[in-house]
Amino acid sequence: MAAAAALAGSAVTGYFGVLAARRQADAAREGAQRQADAAWNAALRQADVAWNSALKQAEAQLDVMRETLRAEAAAAQRGVRRTAYVGFLGRTEQARQAVLAWAAAPTSAALRERRDSTLVAVEEALNVLRLEGPEEVIATAEAIAAALSDPSLAYQSAYTEFLTHARNALSPEP
Repeated sequence: MAAAAALAGSAVTGYFGVLAARRQADAAREGAQRQADAAWNAALRQADVAWNSALKQAEAQLDVMRETLRAEAAAAQRGVRRTAYVGFLGRTEQARQAVLAWAAAPTSAALRERRDSTLVAVEEALNVLRLEGPEEVIATAEAIAAALSDPSLAYQSAYTEFLTHARNALSPEP
């Protein structure tokens, strides 16, 4: 009987030991699951923060690139305009000299032909200015061209005004 009691006691102790071990294992599994869930959620938050940070950085880089491209395009436009303005001024000076020479000898066919060809060259340069602009430069360039054909118009004041507007158009914007 003592052996039976010892055996029954061992069985009961073993049963409760197994139950306790299962409860410990379940608690450990639940703890591990909570820890894994917490780690997963932390990783998701960290990935979200990293993603948003990368997006902001990419947007900032794109803004810098856009601004650089705008500045380069504006510089290129100023270069094209400068070339057009210089070409127009050169042609108007040639035309002015030809007009003055022809006015001194209006019977000379060669001087008339030179005057006419230089006035055509001025008109061609003026067409380029009409494409490049801006309006203030175009208006004063047209006044210069008109003054070349009509001595009663003020060539020098139109020329000075053209230079002012051309300089303004070529100045980089702040």
